Amino acid sequence: MSNERDTLVLSESGAVSQVSNRELLENTIVQEEGETAEEFKARKRALTKARLVRVLERGQTADRLHVELPEGVHGEWVSNDEMSIASHQLKGFELDTQYASARSLHSDGSGKAIVGDVIFMTCSQDNKDLLDEIGREMYINRHGDPRKRGKRDKEEKAENRAASSLLKESGLPVIDESDSVSVGASEIQAAVNEAK
Repeated sequence: MSNERDTLVLSESGAVSQVSNRELLENTIVQEEGETAEEFKARKRALTKARLVRVLERGQTADRLHVELPEGVHGEWVSNDEMSIASHQLKGFELDTQYASARSLHSDGSGKAIVGDVIFMTCSQDNKDLLDEIGREMYINRHGDPRKRGKRDKEEKAENRAASSLLKESGLPVIDESDSVSVGASEIQAAVNEAK
């Protein structure tokens, strides 16, 4: 959410320029040195069009929830309840009053960024990387490494095929063939009568 790419804008003349998301959102377009009035008008039109396309494409809520953060800072919108806030604070997050306060739709008078039932919290990118690493390690401990799972499945299938072929070659009767058949009351009665 906080590391979005800049937007490339193609003007009517065919020139491509890179525009920051902040410039698109705030619509702060200034005339550059050496730029003619016509070029500025065309560039401003292209930037305004890009901003409007972005708003229409993502919707106002998604656009409102986007927060530009400096390098090394990670932010998340968290449920605005005591349990979620306390959980994130234990993980190293802090309630944000600096970066997302301009995005706030609701206020409790504290300067915190609140939109509906979520509140913005930040932590260092190093802390977020550690949390992600711990999450991956916990997943692997519980479920195994997904990169090695395919290899293990192939090995198990090969072992099953080898056991199956050994069983067929040995001539021993097969007790469980793992087939299932749907039967009704009449078929069950016929099987019982046949066994007698």
